[in-house]
Amino acid sequence: MSTAEFKIITPEIAQAMLVGNTINRPINRSHVDTIARDMKAGRYQMNGDPIRFDTDGTLLDGQHRLSAIVGTYHNMLLVRGLPRESIKTIDSGMKRTNGQRLTMEGVKYANSVSAALNVMFCVAKNTPRGGLTSNELFSVYSAHPGIVESVRISVKSAVMPASFLSALHYIGCYTGYKEEADAFVETMISGIPAQNNDPAIALRER
Repeated sequence: MSTAEFKIITPEIAQAMLVGNTINRPINRSHVDTIARDMKAGRYQMNGDPIRFDTDGTLLDGQHRLSAIVGTYHNMLLVRGLPRESIKTIDSGMKRTNGQRLTMEGVKYANSVSAALNVMFCVAKNTPRGGLTSNELFSVYSAHPGIVESVRISVKSAVMPASFLSALHYIGCYTGYKEEADAFVETMISGIPAQNNDPAIALRER
């Protein structure tokens, strides 16, 4: 018989539960790090997704969440007594993208906005790759809603990805160079130089 309960999970309890993590896929450390960022920043939200165990106490689902609990504690839903075969159906649904999450909040150009925010995140962290968690996404968007306008004027570009061009435009505006940022985007779209030896033309042709 399956049971369910809410329990405060400390790092020590999480480590004890991970002892039974014997049949899962390999842990993705990057995914653990993104969850840990939310937990350490106080942004992690319990949304009803349980930590799942089978009838023998083997961990079926939740290894990344449990691995991310370092120096914090969280109230989590635990489901025990599931049949071992149920692991075959876990995580088989279609995952929502960050663009879809923004769409649900009524944000225009949601997919492009999500991509532009991710570029800005990479620039801020000085890393070529990165991924905003859903909580980070809304936090960054709330701080920089002007990115929507940057996306609006940049989506016409057929030369440079709109996400990158939008991020460049917004960063320019945010740092006090709106006129130059507007001219850069216009040149990237039209191919008409705004000045002699316009660097936007060189980039556009490249």
